[in-house]
Amino acid sequence: MKILKSYLFKDLIKPTIVALFIMLSIVWLMQSLRFMDMIVNKGLDMGTFLWVTALIIPSLLIVILPLAIFTGSCVSFKRLNDTHELPALMSAGISKFQIIRPALIGAIIVALLGYLISLYLMPLGMRTFKTMQHNLRSMGGNLLLEEGTFNQIGSNMMVYVKKRDKNRHLEGLLVHDTRHKDKPVTWMASEGKITFNKEGYPRLVLKNGSRQEVTAERLSMLEFSEHTLDITKKVNKPEVRFLGREERYINELINVKNITPKQKNQFKAELHKRFLWPLTPIPLVLLAGVFLIRSSYNRRGISRQLISCSILAIFYQALLMTANNISAKGNIYVLYGQWLLPLSVSAICFYVLLKNGENNA
Repeated sequence: MKILKSYLFKDLIKPTIVALFIMLSIVWLMQSLRFMDMIVNKGLDMGTFLWVTALIIPSLLIVILPLAIFTGSCVSFKRLNDTHELPALMSAGISKFQIIRPALIGAIIVALLGYLISLYLMPLGMRTFKTMQHNLRSMGGNLLLEEGTFNQIGSNMMVYVKKRDKNRHLEGLLVHDTRHKDKPVTWMASEGKITFNKEGYPRLVLKNGSRQEVTAERLSMLEFSEHTLDITKKVNKPEVRFLGREERYINELINVKNITPKQKNQFKAELHKRFLWPLTPIPLVLLAGVFLIRSSYNRRGISRQLISCSILAIFYQALLMTANNISAKGNIYVLYGQWLLPLSVSAICFYVLLKNGENNA
């Protein structure tokens, strides 16, 4: 039996990983297109853009991981049917539940991974993403330096750019910093570039230039090959944001004050969602087992069962999303009633599989 379990588990892994990669790539690409204006209009470099969009991956995995393990299970069970291995196994006295057990173990592993994502990685990623997005939108506009003009950044800095390309590469820069009134500093550089740190704050990198400082007593000059100007203080830092429900950890969803009744309902719905949605792989895998593990081979029958099973899986996910949206509006019955969905589907599937096992015995 150990050899059989290992064989079935390995047969599940490959299609699950392939399905996860394909679905995640498609959804991530669709989501990333929303932020293309950060490259076109805000002058964001590709590295920062990829980092920003990568932060939304944990929130996508909550929905995609269950569908990936479901797809892997369907492909594995269908292949076993196509190769006539399932009828042979069941003729040898192996029950449906024993066949589906490796896939169920995989679903439990995915569920545990889902809890890690839901309780920690998703709020961490969304909080970092929202903060960076907010900073880029609020401060990035101040850094759209026009070429051939003197650009005012804050109240103490003036920047002149002779030429600028689409990649935020600058040529012929002159920066006049009057933060210290008695020691004004002038930077001149042949080229430069605007970058952002991980917090989303802007920096101005100057290359091949000189620094001039004028005081009442003397004029000092220093040449440099590269220098970074931290201009965070020159622009207005963004105001403190109100954290959305997807950005909050569990304790921040529970212990929250000074919020409206609408926000309170949304936080309750989000709290239930964090614990409910990671359970999704278990009923989906059980559905695949009930529909696709057949004692006799029939190509048309398996195809119909596969379509029916897929429709039910999509319908299950849609019901979860709908229940979450309704519960966020304050419907207390839906808030707690949505827990019956995974419990009832799993119980029915377990009953069907175990009953079949008793019949085979």
